[in-house]
Parts: sequence; C-alpha cells; structure tokens
Amino acid sequence: MLAKALLNSLKGNNGIDAINVGFDLIPDNKVYLIYSMKFEINRTKFKTYAEDYLSTSNYFNNPNQLQDYLNILQPWYEYFLDNKSLFKHNTSLKSDVKKWFKNNISQDLKGFDRFFELTLKVFNEAFNVYTVVLYEPEAIKDNKNFSDDRGSCYIKSRSAYLEALVQARSYYTLIYKNNKPITRVWLLCSKDYGGFVIFNPYGYKFKNLSKFFFDEGEYKIASDKLEEFIGVYVNNDIVLMTNNSEYDDFIYSLSCPSCGSDTTSDQLKWADALKCDKCDGVYSEYYDCYIPEEDAYYSYVHNSYIYYDDSVYSYFYDDRIIESLAYKVYNIDIDDIDYVLQDDAVYSVYYDRWLIKNQCVYSEYYGSYLLRDDDGTVYSKYLNDYLDRYDEDIIDIGYDYIPSKYLDRFIEIGGIYYQKLQMAYPIKLRCDIKKIIKKKDKWYKTFFLKPFKGAFKSSLFFYAYFYG
Repeated sequence: MLAKALLNSLKGNNGIDAINVGFDLIPDNKVYLIYSMKFEINRTKFKTYAEDYLSTSNYFNNPNQLQDYLNILQPWYEYFLDNKSLFKHNTSLKSDVKKWFKNNISQDLKGFDRFFELTLKVFNEAFNVYTVVLYEPEAIKDNKNFSDDRGSCYIKSRSAYLEALVQARSYYTLIYKNNKPITRVWLLCSKDYGGFVIFNPYGYKFKNLSKFFFDEGEYKIASDKLEEFIGVYVNNDIVLMTNNSEYDDFIYSLSCPSCGSDTTSDQLKWADALKCDKCDGVYSEYYDCYIPEEDAYYSYVHNSYIYYDDSVYSYFYDDRIIESLAYKVYNIDIDDIDYVLQDDAVYSVYYDRWLIKNQCVYSEYYGSYLLRDDDGTVYSKYLNDYLDRYDEDIIDIGYDYIPSKYLDRFIEIGGIYYQKLQMAYPIKLRCDIKKIIKKKDKWYKTFFLKPFKGAFKSSLFFYAYFYG
C-alpha cells in the first residue's frame, strides 16, 4: 500500500542532506524521502485510459466521435511503446491528429494547438518515469529550478504561512519528470503519522495526481475547508486525504508567527498578518507580527512599533532604535557616546572611533573623517582640505595651516610666510628698471632702491626670476 509505506518511511525520519541522485536536488536542504515511479498504461487498456482522460473535455459532440478519435490514437500509442517516438518516416501523430481535427472539429483548425496539447498529455502521462522528492519546508525558498514557486506568497507577501508550516510535520514535495521538476505539492502528516493530506498543487496539472501518493482506495477528495484546521492558505485545487483521516487530525501545536504565543493551527487566521486568538497587541511592521502593547514602543526612525527592551535611546534622533542595528558613536553635540543606524555612522581612522556622518568632514590629507565642529579641525586654503591644527606636523603660518613637509614651498620675510611658486627660470634682461617699477611703489623702494641705491644705472643687465 503506497500511502502506508510512505508514512512508515517518514515516521522517525530526521532527513539527510541533499545528495546526487543523477539530477540536481535543491542544495543545502534536507531530503526525507525519494522514490521513483514508472507509469506505463498497458496497450490493451490505453483506449479506456484515454477515454477517461478526454471525455471531460469540450471537444467531442458525442461518444461516437470520441471513439473515432481513440481509433486514431491507439495505433500511435502501440508504436510509441515500441519505438519511443511519435514520428514515422512519412507521417507523425500530429499530422494524423490535424487531419482528424480538420474533418471533425474545425475546417480552419481553430483551437487545434490546445487540442493537440491535450492529446500529448494523454501520451506523456501514459508512459513516463517520475521521481518524487520530499524536502524540508524551507526548501521552497531555495528552489531556483522551479520558476512557478518564485512568486509564492509563502516566500513573499505572506511568509508567516511558511513560519507556521515549518513547525508542523510538513514536507515541500516536488514531482520530477525526466529529472526536471514539473509539479509542487505540500504534504502534511497527522501528529501520529497515521495519515497525511496533499494540498496546494502548483505547476503541471496532472489528471490523476493521486497516483503519486496513494493506491486505489487509500484516499478521499477533501476540500479547502482544510485551511480552517491547518491555519495556512489552501488554494482551490484538489485536496487529497488518506481515507482514515479527518480534518482535525492535522491540527498542530506551534508558536504564533505574530505574537509568539503557544497556540494551535486551528486558531490561526489571516488579518493583515497571521494571528492567533491571543494576538491582542499592536502590529509591528519591523517584526512583521503583533507584539504586546505594554512591551511596545513606536519608533519614528523605524516607522514601526518595536520592543522597548530591544531598543536604545538615540540623542541624535531623539528617538529609540533597535539595539542590534545601532552603532555606538561619539556625538560631539553632547560630548558623549550615542547610538545611530548604519547609514548615519562613519568610522574615523584618524580618531580610531565611530562618528556621526553629518557631524564630519572628510580629509584627503589624512584619508579619514574629522569632526567638523571640533576645535582642532581647520580648513587649509593651500591644500583645499581639512586638517587638525593640533597635529604636531601641522604649522600655523598666520593666515593658513600647512603640513610641515610643505614648509619649503614658503619663504618667511618679516615674520610673514609667502608661497614660493613651483619653478624659477633665470633670464637675462636689458631694461630700464625705473620704467618697470614706479618709485612710489613701496615694494620697489624697500627691495630695490634701498639695497641697491647707486649700484645700478638706468640701463643694466641682471637676472630676474620669474616663477611659474
């Protein structure tokens, strides 16, 4: 009995890490059960099988028309079993189906593609090897090879459902065809592993999903009423349950995803979040759950209620922030330690401490942040940069601050530093100094007339230095 064997295999099973079974399993997740099934409808029973499959479609006007079509398919199925192909040297299944469709359904072949797709499903499910793998619930988040699940609400909008299922005897179950995942279902066992239920199939839609989990007579078709008992979303697709099970067999104990209270799955309801009957607090966007009002504090920084005991007061924000996210920084405004979030914190190599970003300026000279309003922080016009005037390598030249290593670029005259220009070019001039420099110019009188009075005539040769 397939269902019984499945339950016996899962009971007491702690799972193993995903292994190589000839195709890629979901990595870094536990696998609890793997089994393969080969489905091959006997050629003598194919007509009956195909009739059951196709009779629910809207393509056939009467039973005789369906039987006529089955006469087309039967020889092709026998050929398929012998040759594993739907092509012959001068014809194919598709060409024969197209002729029949044109003569019996639609002259202009309107709707043929969907009709042929349905026919291929008959063949695909009549003969194939499938592998069923039962993973731990969180494997859904890592299943990159099954695109259908990437938008699942269990991962995105309503992840609390997954938080609940993780606490149940549940399995994220994939059906592989030719080593590729084509269908996902959830399998949930009762607390004593006396039965199980299959729900939320997604992906390729099998005509008979039960064949992967039950033998004939082992199951019954349930309904989405199951959601009331297991507390998670159940879609409107088929729900399969072991014959000896009832809905309340699948109620399980758990910690409420919203408030953390001990509860049972039948007490969970979705109302802006997955809540139990003990959720009487305030909703926290930060934690994505309800928290007791007496333990809560509304943080405008986080735009959410947070646990008061999980937070610290920040003078910079004048608000409380999550302690685990807080950076311990020096706040110059209060001359004391403070707390800010990562985006407002910077590390200063120069001070060897964390600072508040908008209280700082960046110094290219030090390759570090300096406190903008610190008494020592000064602006160097020469460097176009910020320096620490208390640094022993920084010199105050009266009207600016420069590093001592650049002092040789300045000349001191009369106690005042003048910047030398970078290069000097000696050139020989023949000129009349008096025509170049006016006598009333104090600079001229100081540096030329007094030192060299009587030494030069109006015309002379001398070396003049032009710096550039």
